[in-house]
Amino acid sequence: MIVLLIVAGLTQYAQGAFSYTTVKLASPITHSVASVTKRIVMISLSVMWFQTPLSLMNTAGVLLTFAGMLAYNMMVMREKMEGKSPKSPLSSVAIGHLPVVNGGGGGNSEEDLI
Repeated sequence: MIVLLIVAGLTQYAQGAFSYTTVKLASPITHSVASVTKRIVMISLSVMWFQTPLSLMNTAGVLLTFAGMLAYNMMVMREKMEGKSPKSPLSSVAIGHLPVVNGGGGGNSEEDLI
């Protein structure tokens, strides 16, 4: 039992370190796509391992996810071939220019954002 807890802790630590490195090296959208890919692989492996039947809605969701990942990867490859650097839609947002939400009482003033 203790060995399983140690293995679980080490794998969770490795996943966190890998996630941090991925965010550092790639855009947030690329990290999100990688995270979705991981989830779909884990769901697919668990369905095969435990021989769980999938409903039509589950199958449609998995196929839609794969189609979205394929479309994103094709877009990134096309931008690389055209010589453009793939950018996240959020890459032009500067932290100092985020909108300020008033009335929350939780330190949402402009001075707190700077």
